[in-house]
Amino acid sequence: MACVGACSGSTTTGTSSGGSASSSQAFIDEFCALTAPCCGRVNKPTDGASCRALFGGLLGARTYDATKGNACLGEIRARSNASDFCDNPTSQAPSCKGTFKEAGTGTAQPGADCSKEGDCASSSEGEVSCASSYSGTATTKSCQIELEGKEGDLPCLKTRDGSTTSYTSSFSSGDGGPQRPATRGYVCDVAKGVYCNSRRMACTKVADIGGACDSSSFDSYACVKAGSCDTQQRKCVARKAVGEDCSGSSLSCVDKANCDLQTRKCVAGLPDGTACTSSARCESNNCTNGKCMGKSGSDLSTQFLCGGN
Repeated sequence: MACVGACSGSTTTGTSSGGSASSSQAFIDEFCALTAPCCGRVNKPTDGASCRALFGGLLGARTYDATKGNACLGEIRARSNASDFCDNPTSQAPSCKGTFKEAGTGTAQPGADCSKEGDCASSSEGEVSCASSYSGTATTKSCQIELEGKEGDLPCLKTRDGSTTSYTSSFSSGDGGPQRPATRGYVCDVAKGVYCNSRRMACTKVADIGGACDSSSFDSYACVKAGSCDTQQRKCVARKAVGEDCSGSSLSCVDKANCDLQTRKCVAGLPDGTACTSSARCESNNCTNGKCMGKSGSDLSTQFLCGGN
């Protein structure tokens, strides 16, 4: 892949002091410099060259939004020293979405057919995407506006939890014809105390321990992180400690512990580098090639940014 601008081995950036990335090249330089140290964890060079080459090969005719680019870099700077930053460096900042957009006519209005994001007109209401819905082997794509949601807003499209986004299928009501993506929908942010309830299709309050939870929706965000939804009591209960029974839910154990599928007891997860036969036995929930591996070891985004596979 061809490089964009200066692609020497240096990681010097035009905005390393926290200035404004007014150009796509300034953004790329700083983004790659901030993520380059993560490459050492996957035994790859930390000069940022592969990252810059990756951007050069993938951007094509995409356009750069400086406002979103600077917001993205600000979030990454704030997270770059966190212990889990390298677990998934490309998604540590929600603002990074939309930094580069596909070029296109950009005239399709919300609800109109589209084939790619660049077909849709921008909106002052929120982010615009070319959303998809499926019926058998048929796919319907139309322009959709994503709004920040609060409790009760519907239809919800996805749950945002820091660097992680969980998508939920949602459709607008129709007249019996093929279902289409909703013209407008909401993103429910766990940081704001709501998640996208996949049964009600509405932003729903994350319940505290002892609070009621909608167990029929099978949502992992229904309760605060220290709790899980008891499917029989239909309320949030504290997560189970090592040695306690987890037969009610395999996801009910405390952090870095897992539910043994044979004994149905919570067991301490195995640390990275330990021999394993199942991901459920690793504290990272990742058993690769017979060994427990940290998230960064299998993180495809890190592999792509750093080169190789």
